[in-house]
Amino acid sequence: MKEPSTSVGSPPVPAFLMKLWALLEDPSNSDVITWSWNGQNFCILDEQRFSKEILPKYFKHNNLSSFIRQLNMYGFRKVMSLESGLLKSDHGSCIEFQHPFFKKGKAELLENIKRKMSTVKSEDPHLTQEDLQKVVTELKDMKEVQSDMDTKLENMRR
Repeated sequence: MKEPSTSVGSPPVPAFLMKLWALLEDPSNSDVITWSWNGQNFCILDEQRFSKEILPKYFKHNNLSSFIRQLNMYGFRKVMSLESGLLKSDHGSCIEFQHPFFKKGKAELLENIKRKMSTVKSEDPHLTQEDLQKVVTELKDMKEVQSDMDTKLENMRR
């Protein structure tokens, strides 16, 4: 099985992805986490054992929620199917994830997976003091209108 590339010429593969690849490739973990039948997704078969046994072996924690948050930050998506009109996982209690560049036997694709960067800006250069004052004024006006409406509604109830 080809290992993920970490050579000088290629972009470095983040440690999280290397560890995820390694734990999926380790046959001793296959009863807890495994590739799907077609190698397009991976599935956590036993959440309890995954948290207690696998996570601490590869990561500095045993928190499944943190692991899933990391997956989401790298663009992994939970695989869902429609079953009886309800959203359910394909394998009952298993949690399945997929990413277009995370495929069994395709370690060379890992370098294409990038962590999502936050789009929150601490300061918007286009927001002026005047704009801010407009928003505050509009908010005050809306509060006044709401108060008038509340008064009218109370009068109608009486």
